[in-house]
Amino acid sequence: MIKLKIVVFTFLFAMMGVLTVSADGDYRITDLNEVVRIDANGDARITKKVTYHFDDEMNGVYFKESLKKGTASQSLQWGGLTSIEVSHNNGEKQTILPRQGDSSYGYVETKTSQQVQEKIYYPVQENDQLTMFYHYTLKGVVVNWDDIAEINWLPIGTRDVAIEKLRLEFALPNQPASTLKAWVHGRSVGHVLVNKKQANITVNSKKIGPDDTVEVHTYFDTSQTPLNTNKQSGNRAAYIQKQEKAIALKNKKSLQIKKVIGFIVSPIVIMILVFIIMLKTIQRRKLLQSARQQSGVTGDIVHIFDIPNDIGPALVSERIAKSVTNAKLIIATLLDLIARRKIAMTYDDIQKQDDITYSVLDETNLQPFELVFINMIFGKYRRAVVHAEFKQPESGVSNRIKKDISSFTKALKEAEKQASIIDHVLTNKIKSQQFFLTLALIISTIISTFLLGIFAYSTQAWS
Repeated sequence: MIKLKIVVFTFLFAMMGVLTVSADGDYRITDLNEVVRIDANGDARITKKVTYHFDDEMNGVYFKESLKKGTASQSLQWGGLTSIEVSHNNGEKQTILPRQGDSSYGYVETKTSQQVQEKIYYPVQENDQLTMFYHYTLKGVVVNWDDIAEINWLPIGTRDVAIEKLRLEFALPNQPASTLKAWVHGRSVGHVLVNKKQANITVNSKKIGPDDTVEVHTYFDTSQTPLNTNKQSGNRAAYIQKQEKAIALKNKKSLQIKKVIGFIVSPIVIMILVFIIMLKTIQRRKLLQSARQQSGVTGDIVHIFDIPNDIGPALVSERIAKSVTNAKLIIATLLDLIARRKIAMTYDDIQKQDDITYSVLDETNLQPFELVFINMIFGKYRRAVVHAEFKQPESGVSNRIKKDISSFTKALKEAEKQASIIDHVLTNKIKSQQFFLTLALIISTIISTFLLGIFAYSTQAWS
C-alpha cells in the first residue's frame, strides 16, 4: 500500500516523539495538549500534557525532543527540564524525580547533540491511563529579522501511534500583537485560529496519524522579542509570504490532481467495469436463451415419459451418463437401425435365432457414430452377418468389434457433445467469464473505495 505524504517545507527545529519503554506493549495517545509560551528573549517555555491509554502491562514511556538543526546557521538548544508530573488513572498529580539506582519509578535523562531523551519509569497495568506533564525550555526558537520575528518549527513529528486529539497553542509575551500571521501545514490539521488581540495561535485536530506532522510557520512584530540575541539581517516578511504562496499553489495543484483521480477517474473506471459486466451478463443470457431454444425446453412438453427416437438409444445412454456394457450398446444400436430400416433382418425360421441374417439397406442420413457402427459390424465391403457370428469369439464380426469398439465409443461421445442439450465447454467458459468479471468488479470497487478514502483523507475533502 502506497501512503500519501505531505511534503513539509524546510523547518527551523525538529520533532517530538513518544515511544514506550516496553517494546512488546501496546498503548494509545488519546490526548496531546501542548502550550508554547514565547519569552522576550526568544526562548520557548513548553508545557506538554500527554494522556496515554495502555492495552497491556508496561514499564513506562519515553519522551524525546529533537535538537537537530533547523536552518543552516542555527540549531535548537536544550534549555533544561523544569519538571515531570504524572496523574495515574485521573488521580492527583505526582512529581517524577530522577531515578535512583534500580528503582521502578523515576526518570533518566540522556542528552546528545541531536536529541534529548527522558526515560520515565512508571509501571502500569492493562487499561491503565497515565497523564504526563512535561515542563521544559527550548532556546533560540525565534529569529529576529530587521522587519519581523519568525518561528518556523515542526512541533509534532512522526511517531509510532496516532494522536487521537491534539491542541497546540503558541502564546506571545505581549497583548495585543500589532502583527501576527501564521501558516500551519499538515495532512490532518483541523481548525486553526490566529488571534492578534490575544497574541496567540491555536491548532485543534481530532486525529493526527502516525505518519502525519504539524508544521507551524509564523511571524510577528519584533517588539514581542526585544531581548532576543538570535538575529539576522534582512527584510523577511515579503519572502515568507512569497514562500507560503508558492507552497499553497503547489498544494492546490496537487489537491486538484488528487480530486480528479479520486473523484472522476476512479468512478469512471468503476462505471466502465459495471458496463462490461452488464454487457457480458446480457450476452450470457442470450446464449442461455439460444441454448434453451435449440434444446427444445422452451416449447410445449410432449410425451415427457417417452424415450427420444431421434438420437438413438446409444446416444440416449451416453447423454444420461448411464453406465452400459458394450454388448448392450451394440444390440440397442443394431435394433434401432433395423427399426429405422437402415439394416435389414431376414430369417427362415423365427425359432432359430442363430440363422437370422443382418445386411445393410441404407446409409443415408446416418450420424458419424452410426457409420462407424456399420463399418464395425459389416466391414468395409458390407458383407451380411449371421446372428450366430456374434457368439463366435474368432468370427469376422467379433474381431471387428474387438478392433473398432473404442472408435465406436469415441465417436459416440463426440456425437453426444455435438447434440448435447448442455454445451459444457461453452457453459464453463461463460461461468468462468462471469466469475472473473464479477471478481474484477468487486476488487476494483474495493480498491477504488480505498483510494477514494485515502484521497479524501489526504486532501481533507470532507471539510
